[in-house]
Amino acid sequence: MKDRFCSQIISLNELNRGKTGRIKKLICSGLKRKRFLDFGFIKGTKVRAIIKSPFNGPTAYSINETIIAIRGEDAKNILVDLMG
Repeated sequence: MKDRFCSQIISLNELNRGKTGRIKKLICSGLKRKRFLDFGFIKGTKVRAIIKSPFNGPTAYSINETIIAIRGEDAKNILVDLMG
């Protein structure tokens, strides 16, 4: 049985297709941070990787019933707590 207090924090770009995480922290500032917040990347929100492009291209994520594609280099700025 997994200890419920043990969490695995990873960057969003490491979230495998079909897996879900909960937004933990944005490690960016300025316009990039504002854009993520506007898209709903707020601490505690669930996000799921839907489609991963080959060769480190954009990945589609489901968040708040919306699908958003984010480049790998940008997804590195979002930390998530891996669920399940």
